[in-house]
This record gives sequence, structure tokens and C-alpha cells, in this order.
Amino acid sequence: MTGMFRIVGVALIVAGLSAGLPAGTSESADRATFFVAPDGSDTWSGRLAQANGDRTDGPLATLEAACRAARKMGTKQTRTIVVQEGRYFLNEPLVLTEEDNGLRIVGKTGGKTCLYGGRKVGGWEKDGDRSYSAELPGVADGKWDFRALSVNGRFCPRARVPKQGYFEHLSQFDVPWMSTTGGGWKRSTRSREAAKKSF
Repeated sequence: MTGMFRIVGVALIVAGLSAGLPAGTSESADRATFFVAPDGSDTWSGRLAQANGDRTDGPLATLEAACRAARKMGTKQTRTIVVQEGRYFLNEPLVLTEEDNGLRIVGKTGGKTCLYGGRKVGGWEKDGDRSYSAELPGVADGKWDFRALSVNGRFCPRARVPKQGYFEHLSQFDVPWMSTTGGGWKRSTRSREAAKKSF
């Protein structure tokens, strides 16, 4: 593998991993296998499919941590990352380089694994009789934005005003277009004209 491979969440990308390990492959016996689980921890080794009894070791929590652990094994052997059933949110692009040559990323056999290239939104509160709302720090400041919302696996339509059709504004700008002098309005808009529209 040369160059880089990127999984980028521009708005919201949902990827399903359905292909598991080949038949006859023992997950526990493969010393180059790492596990990822929703209840895992990036402080663990990732070499166990489930947490041990005293919860001192078990699967990793993120695909990024599993890739870092697999890279430490080198590229001379096949390394496998088994992403167990659940939903995973990629807050940053997953970048694969030549260090990941031969790396296999698979979903656990018999389970449904989804990778979301977006952010998980929490803190929902009742907002009126039929609506819920949540604070999104950074959106109002223009630091990040989104174009799709998935709720319980279902993509929801974005709110719009008006609900159907479009507005026709009643504002007037009675200034001629000076096409014979190189184009442009005879005068520029005043701040009030540019900022206010009447409907």
C-alpha cells in the first residue's frame, strides 16, 4: 500500500463492516489480531475480545488505537483488526499509510458493525410539545457544521422555512444597472438595504 487512504466525514458517512474472519480462523489464537468494542478502553492491549475478570485488559475502544497497536507489529505478518458489533464514531479521518500494508479491518462475524464519519450529539432536551433540541458548541461560532442528522439509524430531514416552496421578498432597489459604462449599479447598496428584506 502506498500513499494514504482516508475515511473522511464531511457531513455524515455511515459504513457497515459485515465480513468477518474467514472460516476456520481462530480469533484468540491469532497473535496478530486486535479487537475493538464499544465497551473497550484505549488503555488496554486490544488482544482480548472481551474484558478480563478484573477489567485490567480487554478490547480497544477506537479503530484509531487499534491501528496504532497493529503498526507496532510491523508489516512482515498479516495483522487483523476485528471491530465488534456496535456503533463507532470517527471524530477524525482514519489515515492508513504504508505502515498499514497487509492490515485487514473486518467486522465480527454475525454482528452488525457501523462506522459513522460524524459526531455523536448528546444532551437532548424537550423543546416544545413535539421537538427536542441540543446545544452544539462550536457550530454557532462557525468552527464546524453538519449537513445530515441520523437518529436511531434513520436519516432525518432538515428543517426549512418555509416548509414548502420559497419566499418572494418585497424589497425594492430602484437603481439602474450601468451596462454601457462597464457594468455595475449606479450606486452601491446602503447597509440597511443589504441587511433587511421584507416578505
